[in-house]
Amino acid sequence: MTMDFEHVATRDWVASWSSEPIHAVHKRVVGAQVSSIEPLMKWPALLFERDSLSRYFGLSDNHFLHRHALDWDIHLTEPQATRALAHCIMARHREARIGALLAGLGIVAKAEDLDDSVVVAEEKRVDLLILWQGRQKAAIVEAKFGHKVTQGQLSKYGAYVRRAYKLSKPEKIVLLVDPDEKVRFRGPQSRQWRILSWAALLMRMERALPAEADDDDFRLLRRMIWQRCGGLQQGRNG
Repeated sequence: MTMDFEHVATRDWVASWSSEPIHAVHKRVVGAQVSSIEPLMKWPALLFERDSLSRYFGLSDNHFLHRHALDWDIHLTEPQATRALAHCIMARHREARIGALLAGLGIVAKAEDLDDSVVVAEEKRVDLLILWQGRQKAAIVEAKFGHKVTQGQLSKYGAYVRRAYKLSKPEKIVLLVDPDEKVRFRGPQSRQWRILSWAALLMRMERALPAEADDDDFRLLRRMIWQRCGGLQQGRNG
């Protein structure tokens, strides 16, 4: 089931944020689909209620989309975004923020396994490297804002983590603005690497991040990344 977010995407979110357009689109589009598609009519009504949508998007009063976006006429580069993300996560509430990052990447980690967890950016050109559970588990993230994944790039990252940390099967994720974009994987890489959109990462993180582990600096960074990746204007959310 595909939702058309054009009404949401065409609004100007720079000055202020309101969740009402999302709720309006949900009511109009999803409501029409539920009433016209027989299998959906049998689903629990709770799945289509306003509160369910708020939980899905994480539309709390402290949502990063409530944060005013800076109008500096600049675009974050990939290294700027990943370095800032690693810095903010490691600066405060490290365990909770790494847990939210992993959840955003679709990785489940127990709280007790995050005691010595770390996230680093640009280590041997790996955009983001996350280590947890006594450094017995790792995730490699290749982050793109439109640039193409080059031939041989991904295999080098996997080889480095295996050599440096003696980890044979780290999680591997390519972050893209548009998850429908074709990535030229080589050989078994298509089975080893997952593709995820920036918007999906941000929304998942928002739902997993405890309110007490957030602050205005971290919200601002997430808002700037959302603005950089185009938010809901992309093809889908991964």
